[in-house]
Amino acid sequence: MQYKKVLITGASSGIGRALAIEYARNGSDIAILARREERLRELQQEILAHGVQCCYFVCDVANLEDVRRTFTASIEELGGIDLAILNAGTGAPEGYGHYDTAKIKHVVDVNLFGIVHGIDVLIPVMREQGGGTIAGVSSVVDVAGYPGSTAYCTSKSAATTFLQGVRAELWSEGIRVLTVRPGWVKSELTARNNFTMPGIWEADRAVRRIRKGIASGKQIVQFPWHTVFASELVRFLPARLYTWLAKRVRKRM
Repeated sequence: MQYKKVLITGASSGIGRALAIEYARNGSDIAILARREERLRELQQEILAHGVQCCYFVCDVANLEDVRRTFTASIEELGGIDLAILNAGTGAPEGYGHYDTAKIKHVVDVNLFGIVHGIDVLIPVMREQGGGTIAGVSSVVDVAGYPGSTAYCTSKSAATTFLQGVRAELWSEGIRVLTVRPGWVKSELTARNNFTMPGIWEADRAVRRIRKGIASGKQIVQFPWHTVFASELVRFLPARLYTWLAKRVRKRM
């Protein structure tokens, strides 16, 4: 399926930036949203070179009013919306020697409520136009609270659960909601990690998989297979065994 009008959050770097270029190469008009205006301006010029329409808006997805303003303006400029990819995310290695509630809240506000806010705006628009597709980017780490990334894992777990529920509720209305669960992908975000990331993918490879998965009608797009398989094993570990293994891994980081 070809999507002609695509909105992408978190588009200034990483997966979001690569997705914007990938869809532009394939003929989609793009609205790109993020907090860094200079990055958005540069990306807009790259996208326009592919002969498609592109608008950008500075947006903090943690702020509902900001999302309402920028999504509405984006959809008006594109003349509708076929696909929205709610990709904005944040996180950093953490530890509980210096517990910081404010940082935890910020991660949850961006990674979870960035999706919640986007869907808040998109539902009435897609209902009125008779359908559309929403893709929310979560992660394969949504299965457990990994030491050093507890806030990030918590936010992604909540995002996956939220998308699952919304998908079931909106299915009969012609609004398709899917969950993207990538493993490690090279980006500014993963570059902050102070641990080994086995099987890490280049962003270009990841976005090709994401675009193909969205087009094929999948409800969940997840990769790479070995990381997905390992995460599913973690899900079923007994609590004592998981805690023991997690403590050993944490000591090596």
